Amino acid sequence: KDFLSTIPLIVLLGSKCMRPRHWAALKKSTGAKEEIILPPTTLGGLLTLDLLKFNNEVEEICDQAAKEDKMETLLKQIDERWSSIDLIMTPYHKKDGDLEEDVPLLGIGEEDFE
Repeated sequence: KDFLSTIPLIVLLGSKCMRPRHWAALKKSTGAKEEIILPPTTLGGLLTLDLLKFNNEVEEICDQAAKEDKMETLLKQIDERWSSIDLIMTPYHKKDGDLEEDVPLLGIGEEDFE
């Protein structure tokens, strides 16, 4: 019965979004011994962590990993989009009463405007 209850946690930990920092957090949360290597290379190695005792911690860490992965993906898309946009600077002559100054205006080309 314990093994059947552990399977959903094992599935969560098998996610591609688990990074070394998440495994370190799991190791800290479970109080795993220093000699235990995470991520484990075998199911037996994962079962030694007694995941049922740390159900909430495992779920929180996996949820955080999924959210961070989503954020990293969005940031990468934003970076790719903005790296291809050329900013155009045009001078603007501002006159306010006796005060005159040139102000640079930033814009983007129509092909980059959505």
